[in-house]
Amino acid sequence: MLGLLVVLHVGGVARAGVGADLARAMRERDDRARARLLEAALRDVDSADAADVVLSRLLPRARNAVDTEIGVHALSRMRDPAAVTLIARRASAAGTIGLRADAIEALGRSVAAGASSALLRLAGDADPLVRSAAVTSLGERHQERHDDALRAALDDVDWRVRSAAIWALARQGRDDAVPALAARMRKEKGRLVDDCVAALRTITGERHGARPGRYLRTWAARTGSPSPDLDEPWSAPPSSLESPLLDSRSRRVLIVLSTGESMTEEVQPPPLSAAAAAALLVAGEDLVRDYDNAKTKMDIARVHARAMIRGLRDGTRFDVAVYAASPTFAFGELVEATARTRKKAETRIARLSPGGGGNLSEMLRRTFDPSGKDPRGAAPDADEGPDTVVLFSDGRLAYPGIEDRNQVVMALRRLNRVRQIRFVVVSLQPADDAVLSPLAGGPPAGITIRLP
Repeated sequence: MLGLLVVLHVGGVARAGVGADLARAMRERDDRARARLLEAALRDVDSADAADVVLSRLLPRARNAVDTEIGVHALSRMRDPAAVTLIARRASAAGTIGLRADAIEALGRSVAAGASSALLRLAGDADPLVRSAAVTSLGERHQERHDDALRAALDDVDWRVRSAAIWALARQGRDDAVPALAARMRKEKGRLVDDCVAALRTITGERHGARPGRYLRTWAARTGSPSPDLDEPWSAPPSSLESPLLDSRSRRVLIVLSTGESMTEEVQPPPLSAAAAAALLVAGEDLVRDYDNAKTKMDIARVHARAMIRGLRDGTRFDVAVYAASPTFAFGELVEATARTRKKAETRIARLSPGGGGNLSEMLRRTFDPSGKDPRGAAPDADEGPDTVVLFSDGRLAYPGIEDRNQVVMALRRLNRVRQIRFVVVSLQPADDAVLSPLAGGPPAGITIRLP
């Protein structure tokens, strides 16, 4: 029997066998060899048929983040109107959020006519995760202005969409976004207050903290705009977590510690500054002594993680996770901070013994889906998982986890385009910051702290 011949027209030139080439590539078990075959199979393809091959046969069966990246990149290069229409249709269609988000990301990268209008429609989708992905992609399109859509997203009912809008406006860096961000800050109660502060600092270069009126005054003076009405009193909500390293208003916090063998490496912690020493003393004299006696990365991480647990405000929901070869959780769900839960979590950290590998990839996957299922296929409740993760790690990747840093980083950032978890990365030096720094790079924008 004759086999099926797939013919795709690329720029007026017929290209045969893309479907067969793709199938052959997907059978390759070696990751690097498969990536090369996939790139060759999808080089310069540009048609609705080619888009369908990627959307239906590659992305649902991608074995890792690099496979997915190759597929998304191929879609983003397509300019054929029929191909762009098909990508937009798949982004709008029912299906797993992971596949819809891949199509949305491709539209965000695309320079094809019709990509922006498709994203604007998706920014009004019924699914908040789709809206979050679409708003993120609109923010990445520096060559265009979509101010109305981004500002409308600031008032979305879902916090993840508002988070994406705050990040998008900060990334585009336009002065005229200052009033909208200052107004948004006044309406928020938790972590997004901090997000607005970070966005306004990025745009203006000013450091006024959670004082929207000060940003508005300096904006008005710099731009010559009318002075805003600041008669309405407003006070920022109190911090939910206070420690020497972090002051946060997040209501849902996951604290993660690496316990891999590399955390036993000896370090010389520098003397604490007067302010840091005072803050640590507030947490407890025992922590000051433990810091002074610290000899390893693990010792330092343990001190600061315990200080954070003690600094959790009553009622703040939290959990603690540790990972080496595999992750484990203190509670398995976010629980309210009380004297009992804080003590249980701190006791768990105090008893940790480093050893084993550094399966960061699995820990990150479980961050998005503690059940261990596929986080790209699920739509977790917006108020059940963390909105902030504090990660104590040196970024070392070891078996049995993924050891390719590109795969780890790309997988995390792709998940976070819809989930919008803020990462506070505490990098225990010496560390692989090529792994750790991008985790805090956003979206949404996070923080990197290097210790000692």
